[in-house]
Amino acid sequence: MKKNPNHEYGKRPTLKDISLKAGITITSVSRALKGCSNISPATQERVRNIAMELGYISNPHAQSLRNGHFPVIAIVYDNFKNPFYSIVTGMIDALIREHNYRSMVFYEFNQDIRLGVNAAKEISAFNLSGVISFLVPTQEAIDLFKLHNIPLIIIGRDGAPLYIASVSSNDIQGGYLAGKHLFNTGARKMAYIGAGSNLPINQNRLDGFMKALNEQGLAPLIYLNDENIPTEAVLDKALKDQPDLNGIFCFNDLMAFEVINRLMELNYQIPKDVAVIGYDNLQRYINYPFRLTTIDADMQKTAALVVSSIFEQLQTHSNVPNNQIVNVDLIVGKTTKKI
Repeated sequence: MKKNPNHEYGKRPTLKDISLKAGITITSVSRALKGCSNISPATQERVRNIAMELGYISNPHAQSLRNGHFPVIAIVYDNFKNPFYSIVTGMIDALIREHNYRSMVFYEFNQDIRLGVNAAKEISAFNLSGVISFLVPTQEAIDLFKLHNIPLIIIGRDGAPLYIASVSSNDIQGGYLAGKHLFNTGARKMAYIGAGSNLPINQNRLDGFMKALNEQGLAPLIYLNDENIPTEAVLDKALKDQPDLNGIFCFNDLMAFEVINRLMELNYQIPKDVAVIGYDNLQRYINYPFRLTTIDADMQKTAALVVSSIFEQLQTHSNVPNNQIVNVDLIVGKTTKKI
């Protein structure tokens, strides 16, 4: 890019600057840069060359104010630590790009584990085309998005109670498969190590787990981490409460790996002494030193359904939510005994 001696250093070049140098109107410059058919190819090329010489960069946000939307989808989650979010976000972003849209990630953390109205205001201020949230929004946030005609879908949570679109895994089925497998492989003293009690999917996974154990006349120890203390500390308490604990179902794979690491520090053998099952099947996308027994919720299918749903809302402007549930599978690894 050549230095333009007539352009003030530090000032962002504008369409007006190109117009003055090209000797045509600002409207013609805009049309030339867009490749409009009513501007000759020669003029389009000359305008593009001038724009490059001046260092002009188009402002899509300004365009969005004129066109009514910004071709970007917000993705909201609350945990940078868990690779589940980055994996699914990457899948969603790749699918969104096929529609010539991009994604913008928003981090929202609060004790309620909800997408609150303040975060919704920040997202709405960007004039984005839609919102995909891993967090359940508050009613105030839902109302705000509706007011601004911003399509919303939640992922990994059931949106039916709030009358919003959603794609979630069959968490009750996943918990049931975990409990049944632990029992079938010999575990009798079992525990569930979960997230906070205010997370609905946490309760769903626990309900499925308890159903499987209750069918065998058993009941697990239950540890819901409302205080957000380290998983290792939760495990220490479980082992103190039940010294002969031999089966653990964890809310997700990240917790399962933390549990296994702590058990190994305490010289437990996995799965001989204690069997462990996680949820998410992260190892399908990340190489780990050993294969975890886990519940697979088909992230790729989930991402595809989410993107399909958000663009359906953009195209049809439908207010009728579509709540889709993805069935899950048990993936048997090295952290449970063989049947």
